[in-house]
Amino acid sequence: MDIDQLYQKLQDGKIDLAIGGIPISYSLQIKFIFSLPYMLSKGQFLVLKKNQMNSINQLQGLTVGILHNPLNGGVFYKYLLDHYKGQFTIKLYNDIEDVLADLNNQILAAAFLNRSSVNYWIQQSGEEFKSLGPVSIIGDGIAIMAIPKNKQLIERINKFIQAIEKDNTYMKLYDVYFANE
Repeated sequence: MDIDQLYQKLQDGKIDLAIGGIPISYSLQIKFIFSLPYMLSKGQFLVLKKNQMNSINQLQGLTVGILHNPLNGGVFYKYLLDHYKGQFTIKLYNDIEDVLADLNNQILAAAFLNRSSVNYWIQQSGEEFKSLGPVSIIGDGIAIMAIPKNKQLIERINKFIQAIEKDNTYMKLYDVYFANE
């Protein structure tokens, strides 16, 4: 199920929870409720390896692409506006394929994606892409999302998250699965 379908099915009440790298955002908190965050939300720039960029300052006056989907609530866009206002033009995309195509065709100088996507595309592309700049913390973390009628389910999830944090199970899982994200 893609991001748009996940969002729509949750909104329509056809599923109880949405799980999948969803950052907590103010705009989504109007319609939805969130669990406690279970992971940091991180972003990083992705560039073509051949373009010789080694500093975010080199993006001055260029275009950076970001994904805009209903489940990210605009947190990546807001982050770029807050931290790089006027440094570059931001272009919104609905899917990663278009972002990568425009990056390859040098329509974009960079893409700003969640850290796990940057890692994935670097690994999958062979020598085509590289990360640019440091990993940035974006928003209030990644959480499980539900419609308000499922408040009790979110409360149960929160208790579970708190329990595994307390007995150190969470840190063990985090170190194995998410440490490099």
